[in-house]
Amino acid sequence: MQFEKIFPKVIGIIKETDDSLFEKELHYLTELNYIDYGNNMGISENTYILNDPKLSRCKEYIIKNLEDYKNEMGWDCKFFITQSWVIVDNKGVSTYQHTHPNSFLSGVLYLQNLDSVPLEFHPSDYPTIQPTIKYYNINNSLKWDVSLKNGLVIFPSNLRHSAPPNTSDIPKVAISFNVFINSKIGDEYQLKGLDLSKL
Repeated sequence: MQFEKIFPKVIGIIKETDDSLFEKELHYLTELNYIDYGNNMGISENTYILNDPKLSRCKEYIIKNLEDYKNEMGWDCKFFITQSWVIVDNKGVSTYQHTHPNSFLSGVLYLQNLDSVPLEFHPSDYPTIQPTIKYYNINNSLKWDVSLKNGLVIFPSNLRHSAPPNTSDIPKVAISFNVFINSKIGDEYQLKGLDLSKL
């Protein structure tokens, strides 16, 4: 029997092996001001952090990979990064399950994640009937982990995700970002066209 996956949720992943790729930027991020979200978690005061010229290499890296994601999906559109912020998770910090409203794509650029704390993805709709699982795979899992020491993850903004506690004494440092479309979408001849570049 042949099996096909239909209507998939696509996650773009780059597992970097070069620890020094953004070493200068990581050092700069340690000098920023952060809002204390409690429980040893910090969010940068600047929530448009990728507009900072000192992080231009990070932004270029993300934009290049957004283009790769777009090409893989077969889309004809233009993207722009809306909000972007730095997350610093000290030992014991976890992230609750959530999505990113008012956004099309989202992503995380890991600059320091020595314990490879995973980004955990969850289905939007949990199955109402759950047979006993003989072995877990992509077809039946209710959680999918992506573990990166350094690297980039891009995913649909409506895909639920979370992170377990950081168990390392060294903080996890990452840049999170949201992406929206800045071009025409849809098909005018099918009466569903929308020119977002004019908004």
